[in-house]
Amino acid sequence: MQILLAPSAPFWSVGDHSKRAGQFAPAPARQPTKTITHERSNFMGDWLAVDFGTSNSAAAYAEDGAIKRIQLEENSDTVPTAVFFSLNDASMAIGSVANAALIDRLEGRYMRSLKRVLGTSLMAERRTILDRKLDFYDIVSAFLKIIKDRSEKQSGRHFDKVVAGRPVLFDSKDAEINERAATDLERCYNMAGFDEVVFLPEPEAAALSVIDQIKPGDLGIVVDIGGGTSDFTVFKKTGHGIEVAASHGVRLGGTDFDRAMNLQFIMPCIGHGHLIRHGMNGETIAAPNAIFQDLATWEKIHLLYTQKNLSLAKGLVQDAVEPAIFQRLHRAIDWQLGHEIAFLAEQSKIASNGTNPSTHIELGLLESGLSTPMAPTEIDAVFLPFTETLAETLDDTLANAQVERDAVSHVVPVGGASLMRLVQSAISKTVPEASVVDTPIFTAVVDGLALHSGAVSAGT
Repeated sequence: MQILLAPSAPFWSVGDHSKRAGQFAPAPARQPTKTITHERSNFMGDWLAVDFGTSNSAAAYAEDGAIKRIQLEENSDTVPTAVFFSLNDASMAIGSVANAALIDRLEGRYMRSLKRVLGTSLMAERRTILDRKLDFYDIVSAFLKIIKDRSEKQSGRHFDKVVAGRPVLFDSKDAEINERAATDLERCYNMAGFDEVVFLPEPEAAALSVIDQIKPGDLGIVVDIGGGTSDFTVFKKTGHGIEVAASHGVRLGGTDFDRAMNLQFIMPCIGHGHLIRHGMNGETIAAPNAIFQDLATWEKIHLLYTQKNLSLAKGLVQDAVEPAIFQRLHRAIDWQLGHEIAFLAEQSKIASNGTNPSTHIELGLLESGLSTPMAPTEIDAVFLPFTETLAETLDDTLANAQVERDAVSHVVPVGGASLMRLVQSAISKTVPEASVVDTPIFTAVVDGLALHSGAVSAGT
């Protein structure tokens, strides 16, 4: 399904662009024990559960005591959180269709990691896309509106209320951004056509989804490593749901792993860290860092394709000690290859986690025959700081819950990045005796949100 941008209708007709969402206070790192209930009785409410993720999104609802996941794409319970604005037919595509448009090099504008823009100044910046001035409120709400429309079409129901997942902390270092991000997300849901929005932290939803797999009184910890954040919840099963002892989080996820791989192995091939001549005396300095940082950051890549940056890259070629290397940077911007390079970094990250890890990244899209080596020891060095940060945050979560490590009997890994060895290393370091609960890592959050929607609909 696509949204056509008809000249007679503004893009933001998906909702009221001026509608202000109610304030939603961010979940604190330290919080009192709370109980979250679920409802499996027979009911048919008008609540949709949505897990809007940095990399992938999902939707579900509860009906007759069962979770009904929406097939947001053919034979798939999830959809990539990506959009593509086509210059050919003035449409916006999402998910795998958007990814395919990028890979097929169709003319248009591709965007990914929309969730990471929430709370930042980029949200309100209006940019010309398909001859229209749009901001990220328009774009995120349009994505959510497509999820709503597909859910209604598939279920035959009308959803005007949503139980929405959210990170424990959108930003673990800036309380203002954290609060603003929650307000931004609620506003986007309102614009997409949801009159009422109830938030539930994503790891708490995941805990609710495994309620039938652990015994009453057992202590578990959810380790939810998403594309943009890592979230943790210490919980205990009760008779009617779960009791949350503590939830905590950090702004660190799979896209950060991609970025680190990109900066370590790919960006140096196009100039990062290389020298340019400066001044009249032939002195040399390192090339400006910012353009490489942005080119390795999923949510900023589409902002780089400007005449200003093309001129910057051309100037670097002229001033470079090794012009051929910076010619690749110019090519990456001129040919708009940033997202394809980021996909190579992501694929290399995944490959490095396999039993037979790759030792090279092929960069033929930049230059015929170009490749760069990546030694296992270098990869380990890239990921080590992340492992340490995750282990520290796990420890902090247990401390907030006033729970000893050996008291945790179950660990619930959630999110695609939870499969990374660096994450499993942090888990084994922190709760080595806990048994792993088998759960669908990509849909555990939306399953829990759907269960909670039953309680919300029933007023419990």
